[in-house]
Amino acid sequence: RALAGGFAVSISLPVLLTETISVPGVSVANVIFLTQAVILMAAVLIQMLRVESQLVLYPPVFFVLGLAFVLVGWKAALLGFMAIWAINVALPNPASFLAVYGVGISILSIFFGNGMKPTLVMAALAIMPPAVAILSRKRLVQFRKKTKIVSR
Repeated sequence: RALAGGFAVSISLPVLLTETISVPGVSVANVIFLTQAVILMAAVLIQMLRVESQLVLYPPVFFVLGLAFVLVGWKAALLGFMAIWAINVALPNPASFLAVYGVGISILSIFFGNGMKPTLVMAALAIMPPAVAILSRKRLVQFRKKTKIVSR
């Protein structure tokens, strides 16, 4: 989902905005970049929020990992994916997982020369769920599948 949506936003949005924006003095590249960043942040927020009996915050781990392939390239994303899963056992909760991943993928993105704008967006996407959890004073819950026992 994240990989497909990320490619759709990164490929179709520049074409749409280049054709529709013709305001003198406004950089189309900056408008495209900011629009993409807002859409991706809204997507991460939508993936994070669930309304069950009350508002629950789920960590969009795989969604953020999928977006990394689009934003920072496959080399940094794949290496970051393997590294974060290798140290996953040492991390106590999903919030720390996403925070460490945000820092790690930023370092890898800079190392592979992807530029500061995609690096900052990727770091913001990874660190946004723990930040929202802290600001809302709720925890990022771990997904557990509920099993229903049917008795006849």
